[in-house]
This record gives sequence, C-alpha cells and structure tokens, in this order.
Amino acid sequence: SLATVRAAADAALREGEVWAYRAALEVQAESFSDAETSVARALRGDPNQPEALLVRALLGIEEGDLTGAARAADRAERSATTRGLPPSFAARVAAIRGRLRFEAGDEPDAARLGAQAIELDAHAGLAHLLLADVAIATHEDPVPHLRAAVQGTAAPLEAIGRLAMRLRTRSKTCGFAHAYVERAPTGYDHDEIDDVLRHCR
Repeated sequence: SLATVRAAADAALREGEVWAYRAALEVQAESFSDAETSVARALRGDPNQPEALLVRALLGIEEGDLTGAARAADRAERSATTRGLPPSFAARVAAIRGRLRFEAGDEPDAARLGAQAIELDAHAGLAHLLLADVAIATHEDPVPHLRAAVQGTAAPLEAIGRLAMRLRTRSKTCGFAHAYVERAPTGYDHDEIDDVLRHCR
C-alpha cells in the first residue's frame, strides 16, 4: 500500500541521517576509512542527505580529490536549500569551499570564504580552523583562530592538536594534548602530540 511505501521511505531517510551524523563524528576523530563506509551507508538510504554529502566533500579534500569535493559541496548546498536547513549549514559549506581555495594556493579567497562562513555562524569550527591555516601560511598568529575553532561547534580535532603544539602554558598545552590523544590516538598529529605529552609527565 501507499502507506507502507511511505513508511519505508521515511525509515530510509532516518537511517541515512543516523549514518550521516556518525560519518561526521568519524571525520572529526580523523577516522577517515570508517567515515567513508558510513557515508556510503547514509547515501544508500538517502542519496541527497546533506550532512553525508558535506562529509563526502571533506573526505574528498582529505584524499586530494578537490573536484569531487567541490561537486559534493554543491550537492550538499542544493539539498540543504531544498530542506530548509539553517545558516550554520551554509557556513560549513562556505568553509569547505574556502578550504578548497586554500588547497589550491589562493589564501586571499580562502580567507574571504572563511569570513563569509563566520558571518553565517560565528561558532563555525571549520571556518575558524581555515582562518588559522591561512594565518600560518601568511606568517600571522593562528592562535586566536585555533582557540575559536576549539570553542566552536564540531571542534576540529586538528585545531586541538595545533593548540597543544603552540600554547606556552603547560597546563593548557597538556590538557589539549590529552584531549587529542583520547579522541584520536592514531591521528595525523599524534607523533608531535606524543612529544608534547612527554613533557607533561
């Protein structure tokens, strides 16, 4: 019956959403292989799941597939618009587009898109991390942006690791280092974080 079909479709959408948010958490913890699997499961249930598409864009950047990442971000934006998602989602899309410009070597445009993202959502962790990377590339102080990223929504683990390596207050440095290792014991920065932790014992 039509009711049965509708119920099955609603269940698939809900399942897609659950897998999408799982993928987002896995990317945040730098568990990229797991995130790939979760994104595939999410999109199987809902091919236009915006969160899953956004995670796919992040994974594309991670893998160096900037064209694929841009396509996924575009699809995520269209789906979010259709579903009436809040400005905070548009902020994350802008931050990802800024990251794509940063990876292409265009720091000014990356900074512009990062600022645009923060106008949409002042607490966008991805946007603040992007501006921190722009600051590093242009020989400016990234710490204010890293602090904002850590205090923002969906705080990027990378920002926590960077703060642990840059802060000079031992208690705060050690706190961030322990937080990084707890959430991603095999993360990208674990070698540098291990060096920090040796001074915390």
